[in-house]
Amino acid sequence: MTAEIKTHKLKFNRTLEPFKVMLVNRKTQLSPMEWIDLVNRTKEGILSQPDQYLGKELPAAETLSKVVDKIFEDFLKDQRH
Repeated sequence: MTAEIKTHKLKFNRTLEPFKVMLVNRKTQLSPMEWIDLVNRTKEGILSQPDQYLGKELPAAETLSKVVDKIFEDFLKDQRH
């Protein structure tokens, strides 16, 4: 992971914390498949309108996609434990 991606990951991870908390809370209310679908729809929503969720100072689209993918990959990994 490049330094640029690490920097953005730290910043955006904090910004997305309320969404991750909401997803964790919904996990007990949904089936595993429904929950994964909600996580994926949340991630897709963030990527389709990043300025609405992450602010105006955004990296290039490719970097942004890598950062958000990594945040959600780590989030799902943490939820398995």
